[in-house]
Amino acid sequence: MVVIFLQFLYFKVKRRCLDNSEQIQQLHTSMGFWFLVFTYTIFQSTSSIIFDIFSFDNLGTDNECYLTSDYTTRCNTARWRLWVIYAACCVLVYPIGIPFMYFTLLWRNRHIIDPSLDETGARARMGDNFGKSRVAQALEIRNADRKIQYLAFLFESFEPRYWWWEVFESFRRLTMTSFQVFIFPGSSRQMFTSLAASFLFVKMYSYCNPYVLDSDDILAETVQWVTALTIGIALMLSVGSISSSGFVGAMLIGLQVSVLCFAAYLCLITLNTEINFFLEWPIFKPVKRFHSRVSTMNFQSKDSTAVIYPKDGSFYNPETEPEYDTQDDCPNPGAGMKYIKADCSFEPEKKSS
Repeated sequence: MVVIFLQFLYFKVKRRCLDNSEQIQQLHTSMGFWFLVFTYTIFQSTSSIIFDIFSFDNLGTDNECYLTSDYTTRCNTARWRLWVIYAACCVLVYPIGIPFMYFTLLWRNRHIIDPSLDETGARARMGDNFGKSRVAQALEIRNADRKIQYLAFLFESFEPRYWWWEVFESFRRLTMTSFQVFIFPGSSRQMFTSLAASFLFVKMYSYCNPYVLDSDDILAETVQWVTALTIGIALMLSVGSISSSGFVGAMLIGLQVSVLCFAAYLCLITLNTEINFFLEWPIFKPVKRFHSRVSTMNFQSKDSTAVIYPKDGSFYNPETEPEYDTQDDCPNPGAGMKYIKADCSFEPEKKSS
């Protein structure tokens, strides 16, 4: 709460120092983005700490119960009751309040996040004819709208129709972690409930495929399967179906490592896509401008008579290839380049001062 207050105070002070509407809009976008990043970062850990207040262990009589997370703190005392009231208020702020805030912001802008296409008058769906091309058009429309750029953190990874998926993901994270303190704590039934929930989430991910990139869909479903297998092995260990051994431990470690290796593999095969994606972030604009300038320049190869065209990677050698008479016959060099007759090379135009 202190960090949020300081961020709000900084926003108010900075807002008073700006007169340009463009700068004010950028400030709103930046502050909104970092606020959402902050809430996303603290959401899981804070929720777990809050719900730990409601988890206690009875030791002997009913009057001897202690917090599961801290056995030095007794329950059924006036101090503990005050903490319960405080934790109940925090539940409304964090585990419930943060996802509700996400849903409210996304719901209010759902028509921009999932826009209707001008040519069809309908929203783009992957299952329709020309689904991929129309979804790509919808992504271009929503990415061009600057009003929702501060919300991009919540929806940019998902297809337009699944603008609400981050809210569902928040619920999934709570279900698999914090909510477990209320479901048969410390028993095999708790693990069985977690296993059933994990299979439900596997089905949701496999049926919806919510991510824009297919590689993200595959990775997300793989993670859910590994989670289900891990819980299943833990359940068998708790009921004694299998005995704890080095092989079981190695298998559990192998499952987790396999996810990391698979994620690294997908990152490698989609590296170009990811680089272009990150270059769209405002923080990487200088890098993008540098990349654009470099891509429009000519580079001389070791053979001084050959010219490299970055657009298509082709070479022109005036000793072995005919001359070009007009600029239209040459490969497209990009903006800001000047045509040189004979060898069809280009050089950056010099602007007059």
